[in-house]
Amino acid sequence: AAMRRHPKSYKVTSAALRGRDCDAARAVTGRMVEVLRLRDMGSTFHRMFRVWSTTNDKELLEDSFYALGLVEGLTAILQVLAECEDVANAALRSAALQAMFELVRTFPHLLASQQLAQSVHAVARNIVAQSVEADAAAADAATAQGDASRCRTGELQGFASVDGVEIARRGELLLGVLQAGVAAQAGG
Repeated sequence: AAMRRHPKSYKVTSAALRGRDCDAARAVTGRMVEVLRLRDMGSTFHRMFRVWSTTNDKELLEDSFYALGLVEGLTAILQVLAECEDVANAALRSAALQAMFELVRTFPHLLASQQLAQSVHAVARNIVAQSVEADAAAADAATAQGDASRCRTGELQGFASVDGVEIARRGELLLGVLQAGVAAQAGG
């Protein structure tokens, strides 16, 4: 209720969404989702993303994407990513990948159709590709400026940023669970 009244309050939003990690919250997930849907919390999450989409708080973003995915499905997450003005925000993209992975792994029924699975797959691949391109451009710029030391000191580890490596890892996890789901559907 507090989040609905204060969707622009970082402290309220963060505290409300972090509750999904406790055992008691997991035990009532189904009922909680029903209540959130009845209270039209999906629109609240969409407003929250318009306000907080530029934050670097990956945990807040991941929790928000996770809750949005439970309430409105994976299509809503894809919609938020498509509408996001800050497409270069690595925290946002990384959080979306992780939340979709956790959702598909825990609730495979959220992949209601082959078309949705293909859309999630395409978005994941595009996010990873954009991250690789951004890292390559940053490495080229560092080399052109004679600052190759950035690549050795960890800022651009081996021409891949720390955020880029995380996005690639999370993308691989999501793509793997999608592939496993497709194989299970084909076999069963």
